[in-house]
Amino acid sequence: MSRLVNLLESIVRGFGYLAAILVLPLIAAMIWEVFSRYVLKAPTIWAFEVSYMLMGTLFVVGLGYTLQMHNNVRVDFFYGAVSKRWRAAIDLLIFAMMTVFTVWLLFGLWDYLWEAVRRNETSGESFWNPPVWPFRLCFIIGFALFLLQLVLELIKCLFVLFDRDPPGCTPESLKGAI
Repeated sequence: MSRLVNLLESIVRGFGYLAAILVLPLIAAMIWEVFSRYVLKAPTIWAFEVSYMLMGTLFVVGLGYTLQMHNNVRVDFFYGAVSKRWRAAIDLLIFAMMTVFTVWLLFGLWDYLWEAVRRNETSGESFWNPPVWPFRLCFIIGFALFLLQLVLELIKCLFVLFDRDPPGCTPESLKGAI
């Protein structure tokens, strides 16, 4: 079980690293747009759409990685004062609810993607007007990775509740690797 959890978490982590790399083309696009607009007096037709698509992709693909590293927002005034088993029980409840919501969201996103493909939908935001289905596909990939990490976190919570060491990585175990 531990090997499987580690393998799946390495996939989520890999996509998290990939999402972080997307900052580089985002920065390059914004620098080029500023240079082009203010120095060359010729703004681009693509920078706005590239920037919101890259930022949206970066955000949604990084969700699972953020959960894995426990960098999500949490109110610690109660959570930090209880035992490890109580924290696992709280997490189990919250992650179970989030899992149901994420599955529901993925079904909706699939329909949203399919409509974009079926209609050959474009953004309509600029003269460039690219197709939107690749951007919507990134949303499905991101939320699928988030769902995968939620399931892995549920497994870890069950291990803790049954007094076993949870499989997988922890932010502490990765300190030297990042």
